[in-house]
Amino acid sequence: MPILSTNYDRILLLGDFNLHIDNKADSKAIDFLRLLDSLDFIQHVSGPTDNHGHTLDLVISRGLVVNISSIIDPNISDHSCILFEAIVSVPRKSGAHTIKSRVINSSTVQRFSEIISSAPSLPLQSLSTELLVDRFNHLCTTTLHTVAPVKTRLVPLKHNAPWINNTIRQIKRDCRKMERKWRATKLHIYFDIMKDYLSRYNEAIRSARCAYFSKLIEENKNNSRVLFSTIDNLINPSFSPICNIEVSSSKCEEFLNYFENKIKTIREQIPSYGSNLIISDRLGKTVMKSFSCITAQELNMIVMHMKSTTCMLDPIPTRFLKDVLSYLCNDILAIMNSSLENGIVPASFKIALVKPLLKKPNLDSSLLSNFRPISNLPFLAKVLEKVVLKQLNGFLITNNMFEKFQSGFRSNHSTETALVRVTNDLLMSADSNAISILVLLDLSAAFDTVDHSILIDRLKGWVGLDGKVLNWFRSYLTNRQFFVSLGESVGFSKYYLWCPSVRFLVRYYSLYTCYL
Repeated sequence: MPILSTNYDRILLLGDFNLHIDNKADSKAIDFLRLLDSLDFIQHVSGPTDNHGHTLDLVISRGLVVNISSIIDPNISDHSCILFEAIVSVPRKSGAHTIKSRVINSSTVQRFSEIISSAPSLPLQSLSTELLVDRFNHLCTTTLHTVAPVKTRLVPLKHNAPWINNTIRQIKRDCRKMERKWRATKLHIYFDIMKDYLSRYNEAIRSARCAYFSKLIEENKNNSRVLFSTIDNLINPSFSPICNIEVSSSKCEEFLNYFENKIKTIREQIPSYGSNLIISDRLGKTVMKSFSCITAQELNMIVMHMKSTTCMLDPIPTRFLKDVLSYLCNDILAIMNSSLENGIVPASFKIALVKPLLKKPNLDSSLLSNFRPISNLPFLAKVLEKVVLKQLNGFLITNNMFEKFQSGFRSNHSTETALVRVTNDLLMSADSNAISILVLLDLSAAFDTVDHSILIDRLKGWVGLDGKVLNWFRSYLTNRQFFVSLGESVGFSKYYLWCPSVRFLVRYYSLYTCYL
């Protein structure tokens, strides 16, 4: 209860507390009421709530207006039913809301492919990287609008648990039917049938929920992320309150300036190393000066293995792109290879859509500091990153360039290998009667505050990148833009020094060690 009182302003507690509040001589009840009073809680029930005349079932609130209407005995259990009204600030959802969507099916794929196939062919090799991207985006956007125009429709606001099936729905309908008959006729037979359906309904819910999670755990027994997430949701069910954020362009600009100033403030506090920064020189060793052009088969494998995430920067939905990839493969392949050959990242690939996300559900949504920026890039930009990453990672592995003790973002390494190493070192130290000191660092905005000039110098002098490869990374890190989006409102675009996608470089190699 103290945790609730410190994290939430409006609280409503209901249930059987198994304390005889009506007994003024009960020491436990007296202590409980004193605790409520010290935390500014109000207990609203004053009459008996069980068959023995005791007040066990309570309605406790803080920051809410609660009115007890009546206490009735529905003859379902030995406890009474408490009817009350509570005025809360959460807006009631309407029966339906308007969404914009496209109807995409097999016929849509066929019509899209026919239009793309009949489009006039151009010598793609003669076009610049920027023109190739612009042509691809225009072709996909106009064709999609033709075969699957955006339509507005009403969708009911329903959220059913994933384990609810048709059998459970039918039992619920039968239960409601018997309840209506009992209320209309007051016949005891309908009341008994209703209780039987209610028991069957609760048992069906429990069985279906158990079967759902058993199947989920069995299917993901080798996926630790899903397992930990599932267990955490069962043990600590999340609370998702409505986030009352003003949806407007001015609010987007407010978020935009806050995220920008936060990074600038942190970077100003980082001491400048200047010419004192020592970077190892790898002259004379293997140098990576150019990328290799990829084939259609490699591109298809990369695209199909990537998550089908889509944002408003994509000309077509990613799932649909995968369905028509065979018809767009030549265009995408030309974009990728042109970028690799020329060492240029297209400008449209360097625009990020940033969405503010509340760090924790119970935080105050009026404070901008409680939000973190979630950066979304066009899908083809992530494909290009994957292509470059594959070749860069191969170069690092071939030349044994990984840090010896790096476990994160490395093949055959994980948090488990890091823990095994640390545990082993601690045990070895203890066996030697030595003292061990463990220092753990949590750097604020670690990826966003990486100095780009130091990063480029380290890529050249330590990793061994040069030529068009180094030019590609320079192009990747310069003249990036981002804008903030809330709902359908967006803020203005802005060039920024920090780069949310710089983790694409840093996380796969310990380039940040130059700061430590």
